[in-house]
Amino acid sequence: MGVNLFKAQMQRANLTEADLTGANLQCVNLRGANLWKANMPGVLLNSEDPRAKQALMRRLRSRGRVRVGAFPNQRSNLTHTNFEQANLVGADLNGSDLEQARLINADLSDANLYAVNLKMADLTGANLRGANLVNANMQRVRLMEASLHRANLENTDLTHANLRAANLQGTRFNVANLERANLAAANLQDADLTGAHLKDTVFANADLRGTNLEGATLTGASFANVHWDHKTIWPHGFTPPSSRY
Repeated sequence: MGVNLFKAQMQRANLTEADLTGANLQCVNLRGANLWKANMPGVLLNSEDPRAKQALMRRLRSRGRVRVGAFPNQRSNLTHTNFEQANLVGADLNGSDLEQARLINADLSDANLYAVNLKMADLTGANLRGANLVNANMQRVRLMEASLHRANLENTDLTHANLRAANLQGTRFNVANLERANLAAANLQDADLTGAHLKDTVFANADLRGTNLEGATLTGASFANVHWDHKTIWPHGFTPPSSRY
């Protein structure tokens, strides 16, 4: 626990059910690795906190691991990695490359996923409650039945994403791009989609009670059988669809 794997090359490593609690995985290469059911709460992959960087530099210099001024700007390579059912509660994956990673039923609650690349990743059933996904690339990501309750996805690219039946209650999508995304049967109660791009987005059977859509682009969006109420805010001049109740 708390192991230092800074800049390690661990492509295709088998870390099934490994305990990596509090581990330092900054700039590690885990491309194609298997971390099925791994326990990784509080793991550090890419911290932008200057104090954290300075502390890490001191530790590494004291062990002769890195020279002064050699702190790298590269990101952890986690493409095609299997994190199915992994415990990543509170993990710092800031800026990591998780393209096509498998995170089915993984627990990423309160994780820092700022500016991560999750293009075509599979997060079906994942727990992302309270996670920071600001500026993330989530094109064509799979989030069916995932929980993003009160997560922050401001300015995130979710074009062609599948969020069918996801829990998006209180989630922030300000200025996010959800063009052609599938939000069918999703729970969007009290979600904030202010200024979001929702061209051709599917909202069929979604719960839009209390949802804020002020300033959103809804060209071609479909609202068949949606549920909304008096607290739902629609864009100025937009004619709301009929509510199923």
